[in-house]
Amino acid sequence: MANILERRAQASPKVAASGLIINTLGWIDGLGYELQIHAISSLKADVVIVMEQDRLYSQLAHELKRERDERRGARDRRIKEYFYGPRENLVPTSNTVRSDQLMVWRIGGGARAPNSALPIGAMSVSDPLRLSNLPANAELVESLMAVSHATTPDQILSTNVAGFMLVKDVDATKGMVTYMSPCPGALPGRYMITGSLRSTID
Repeated sequence: MANILERRAQASPKVAASGLIINTLGWIDGLGYELQIHAISSLKADVVIVMEQDRLYSQLAHELKRERDERRGARDRRIKEYFYGPRENLVPTSNTVRSDQLMVWRIGGGARAPNSALPIGAMSVSDPLRLSNLPANAELVESLMAVSHATTPDQILSTNVAGFMLVKDVDATKGMVTYMSPCPGALPGRYMITGSLRSTID
């Protein structure tokens, strides 16, 4: 069932955006609990609501936290593998450039007006493709950024990325940014795309 639903979501943006409500069985002991975990994992549930079952809530909270920690660990291993190679036989380079040589952009997000400030029936939504220019400051430290081949900001959404770099330090006073790159030399572009991914690898 999970595979069928996944294919439907891939075939239709409306289906993918509409979400899914899963009403699970009331069997919560032994095999029943394992089936609950399997359903959550297979259907990729991102919100789990437990009603009138304190013990089940505690069990699921612990289980899902462990899964999140495992995913975070796997993600950090992949980031390290990108810079150091699968056998850790590569040597990334550390470079420092003036902050005005880099333009940092974020895709999506942005402030939303509260629904109470909108006309009746209207909903506040954020544009998932909205581009926001970010200043080079300490908040970018440990951010994993994509290096875009774009030559102008309006090309960012439609242009491939060359690879990734990891911001190690931002000296706002001197206007300098230190970053780690998997290969030496200048970056192939000046437009960086940042998101929520961060890493503390050295």
